Amino acid sequence: MRRTLKEKQGGVFRVLRSAGQLRAIRGLVGKEGDYNSAYSYLHGHSRWMDYAERRRLRVPIGSGITEAACKIVFSQRFKCAGMKWGIETGASILALRVIALSSIWCDTRDAMFESQKDTFHSTRRQLRNEQVNNHL
Repeated sequence: MRRTLKEKQGGVFRVLRSAGQLRAIRGLVGKEGDYNSAYSYLHGHSRWMDYAERRRLRVPIGSGITEAACKIVFSQRFKCAGMKWGIETGASILALRVIALSSIWCDTRDAMFESQKDTFHSTRRQLRNEQVNNHL
C-alpha cells in the first residue's frame, strides 16, 4: 500500500478503494473506530497526498527535509551546553538565526535601519539639543 500511495497516480484513492474492498472481502481486523479514523484521514487529506506528482516534480514529500532544517536552525543553536533561553530571548535569537541562514542578513539589516531612520535622527537631534542646553 505504501508503494501504491507514493508511486501510483491517484495513489490515495487506490489505497482507499483497496481498503474498502479488503474490508468487504475479509472483514474488519481491528477496531471499527480505527478503520474509520484512518479512512477519514486519508480521504480528508487526499488533495495534499498526490505523492506521485510531487515525486515527478522532484518536490520533497517527507518530513526529513523539514526535520533537518529544524536541526540546523534550532537545535544546533539552542541546545549548546550551558545555554538557557527564555521564550522572548529565544524567539529573538531564532529570528536572527533564520535570517542569517537564509542569506538575507544584509537586506534585513538595511530594512531595519531604514525603518528606524526617523527615530535615529530625532534621537540625535535630542542629544544635540541637550548638549547645547548644557553648555548654556
